[in-house]
Amino acid sequence: MKVTSLLVYLASLIFVTIAFDRNNTESQECQICGCNTNCVDNVCQCKEGHEGDPIFMCFEKNATECSIRNDPRVDVFYNRHYSEKLIGDVLAADFITDRKAEGDGQCYVKVWTYLNRIKGKMYVTEVQINLTQVSGDKRSTLVMKIVASIIETANYSSPNVYVFDAYYLFEGAFVYWFQSRSDTPFIMSRNIRTAFCELDFIRIRPNIFKVEAYCCGVVIGIRPYNPKPPQATPGFFININSSYNPVFPEYPVAPPLCLYGHQTNVSNITGFSNYLDSLIYLALTNSDVSPPFGNTPSNLAYLRGILKACSTEGKQSFISFFQDVLNDPPFVYSISNNVPGLYELVNFLLLVLKDICGLDANGCSQAQALINARVPNATDPAPILQPYCAP
Repeated sequence: MKVTSLLVYLASLIFVTIAFDRNNTESQECQICGCNTNCVDNVCQCKEGHEGDPIFMCFEKNATECSIRNDPRVDVFYNRHYSEKLIGDVLAADFITDRKAEGDGQCYVKVWTYLNRIKGKMYVTEVQINLTQVSGDKRSTLVMKIVASIIETANYSSPNVYVFDAYYLFEGAFVYWFQSRSDTPFIMSRNIRTAFCELDFIRIRPNIFKVEAYCCGVVIGIRPYNPKPPQATPGFFININSSYNPVFPEYPVAPPLCLYGHQTNVSNITGFSNYLDSLIYLALTNSDVSPPFGNTPSNLAYLRGILKACSTEGKQSFISFFQDVLNDPPFVYSISNNVPGLYELVNFLLLVLKDICGLDANGCSQAQALINARVPNATDPAPILQPYCAP
């Protein structure tokens, strides 16, 4: 796998749009230009009529960004009435709802929730969110599917579902994981991610309930990704912003970073000009990154240099490791030691990458030392390292 395609794949896993110039004759400065850019005097610049960060992504100044208004209403589902509770400005929890974007373009969001009745109890089995964006003559649809499973551990209340003649009452907690895809040709989804959400179903009146959701540790980005302009289109993000802490017994040192959803947009995330800053910002907390990452290497050229020296097998192994780490919110929280220490997670990834690629035989042992310092009674080697680091 070429380094460029590898990095694009990595970027799609962590919500970072990075496009490379594959022409080896061009200067180093223009090899990491983002979408909708030109190389002028060996410097990346946004194309005319575009704005943003030329290293990350430039977008049309008048591009429509899907913004959602808080307008809850009651809909009918199988002849029963339910209401919705919006989490922040984005996460709708009724059974079918439509939203229209503000501005010149149009953005429609439809939400369906599928229920499964098992032995008199109703279980949420799937939530599907369709985002259709129309801007000028462009139209794209992105589908996000949320598949639910019910938490059965003692640390969460078992779901209580009461079935009456006029209504169903849901109470309890659920784990959700997210998948998404785009049906627009040549646009791949950049937001296939695993997330964990606790959903509390609370009865308001006999025939109405609300849903409150708490999502842990990751950003859910609803936007197609395409490195080739002009097909790249904006969308909206669920920005992670406040904390809510259930118990994860695997890491008793601290609860994971669990957060409410809150809306942001493309322009809010284009001020980060390098790969690792964007990794931290988008993949972990979607909040301001402060202070700087100390002595941790924080530029794309450094990471690319390591990958160039890595075997094909090593690169593929690191992709798997990278995905496993970011899909484990409790681990991310424990290693990063809350927001001010997120740079340590980047350092952890780089240590293992060096070991996998044969550049530092002590990388895995140093990564294990970081775990031992932050996770009480940690096993050695830690489970997350076992498939990738030699004993």
